Amino acid sequence: MAERPFLQPPPDTPAYPRTDLRRPTTFFWWVPFTLAAIAGLLTYAIVASQDNVYRARSELIVPPSSPIAPEGYTQLARSETLLATIIRELRLDTTADDLRNDVRARTDGTLIAIEADAPSPALAQLLAIGISNAVVHSAPLSLDAPAPTQLGQVAAPREPLSNNAPLYTASAVAAALVIGLIGAGVLAFRERPLQPAGDVQWLASLPTLGSIPSSRNQDNPALLSQPHSPEAAALRDLQTTIEGLRAAESLRAILVVGVDAQDDAGSIAVNLALAFAETGRRLLLIDANLHRPSVHRLLQLPNQHGLTDARFSNLAPPAQEIPGIPLHVITSGVLPPHPSKLLATPRLTTLLAELPRTAELAILDAPDLVESNAAAVLAGTCDAILLVADANRTHPEELRAAGQALRATGKPILGVVWSNAPRPAGEPTSNPASLTARASPAPANISSHHTRSS
Repeated sequence: MAERPFLQPPPDTPAYPRTDLRRPTTFFWWVPFTLAAIAGLLTYAIVASQDNVYRARSELIVPPSSPIAPEGYTQLARSETLLATIIRELRLDTTADDLRNDVRARTDGTLIAIEADAPSPALAQLLAIGISNAVVHSAPLSLDAPAPTQLGQVAAPREPLSNNAPLYTASAVAAALVIGLIGAGVLAFRERPLQPAGDVQWLASLPTLGSIPSSRNQDNPALLSQPHSPEAAALRDLQTTIEGLRAAESLRAILVVGVDAQDDAGSIAVNLALAFAETGRRLLLIDANLHRPSVHRLLQLPNQHGLTDARFSNLAPPAQEIPGIPLHVITSGVLPPHPSKLLATPRLTTLLAELPRTAELAILDAPDLVESNAAAVLAGTCDAILLVADANRTHPEELRAAGQALRATGKPILGVVWSNAPRPAGEPTSNPASLTARASPAPANISSHHTRSS
């Protein structure tokens, strides 16, 4: 049978003709304009709603012979005692501290300018006159200095101060545009969680075969430690799906590879082998991930000997048996200094191509695609590839690159399995129905029964 780059996806998998990574509307162009419009309207409304402010000005001349510096007169003009007197005389409903915010006193040599702000021209004029007169009368008593001289008459202001509504509005719009552009860029390039059914088909042109919930026990296979859990049920469903594809394609060896090291591909490979073994088939599980081997740890097997023994002998590495389960396991063995070089040697590739013939089905755990290109070499020894991606951490760029790298091998790609998928809400403590169709359940604990065949 001629090999095809892809197996046919399940019938219920939606078709997405797009193969590019980003849609044309990915850049959220409307974000900066929406923020600018909202900021401009709010700023203009707030500034325009404020009351008009009128400012009156009075000027005093300090006698040259005064022993007090002009700054002493300006401090007197804004003193609490003087302002309290003005409040009583004008019967104002305010406090000295609040009134001080509306009074400014500046000096330029011997000239003292007093400015008073108020919501009406008349009140602004009265404040400026009252404060000036109070300084003139209080200076001899409070400062022991000659009184300053009033310069001219204090006129009532004709126009209110500009509220700078256009300036404030323009500044708010400009700031909102900058913030909006930054926000749009973040939204455009953020790594949003990928949706299994649609985004995988869209990004990598691959169907989704299953979603495995995150396991509560990361150190033991779910099919052994939690055989009735939702993740165990999802893994058995995955096995059933692959079984259908395997029957259609007559697959003998499946390569399980993750996008990166966080995708739990080793756990998926171990649990998938256990799920196939539950059906009574003779399974061979090979840990070919010489970068981060995990099969021996998950199955609690010794790892002194394994696949890397092929460096020193032409004999097949020893396969360890799991009592009560038709599953043989070849662990990684002692790790070499250059794993990728070892996996690319003709001796090891020939061995990996021959080992699946000793079982009805062989499952190989491969190094992740981000860390090593060894998966492309191992793909040549297998009949099909199963890609594992993390439902929470896999980046779109990495997923697309993974699909391209695997397609380049020319081997059929079964599809994508999502690890660490969200656990179902209100999940039951057990799910006995998921086991009713199984030929023989796995033993509850195999840690004390591991043996190694020579």
